[in-house]
Amino acid sequence: MKKVIKSDWHRNGVGGEPFHVAIVEEDDGSKKLVVLFGERYYTAVFDLDLLARGVIEFGENSWRGDDYDDRLRDEIIDDFAYRSAARIKNVVAQIKYDRANDRLTFPPTIDDVLMREPYQFGL
Repeated sequence: MKKVIKSDWHRNGVGGEPFHVAIVEEDDGSKKLVVLFGERYYTAVFDLDLLARGVIEFGENSWRGDDYDDRLRDEIIDDFAYRSAARIKNVVAQIKYDRANDRLTFPPTIDDVLMREPYQFGL
């Protein structure tokens, strides 16, 4: 694997299993979509070019998830935790005390940030 091009975390709705997702570039130039679910080795990997052509069949677009999990899980989660902490720090810096009404005022994005950010990074 050459490098992680992009990664993010998905809450997956209200009842779905949250997951981290990444696009990685291989040494041969191919790109893979890697989905890391909560437990180690619960990992799905797809070749993006094959997906674009609608190829989803086992044996045709099948890759060893454990190989990618071992190489990516800690890197992706550490990067996400760093970016999340920076976003939360930015929102917290915008919280103000309204003396006249004796209450805190929050930026308009606080609910969105808190709903999207996981509180634990134990994947």
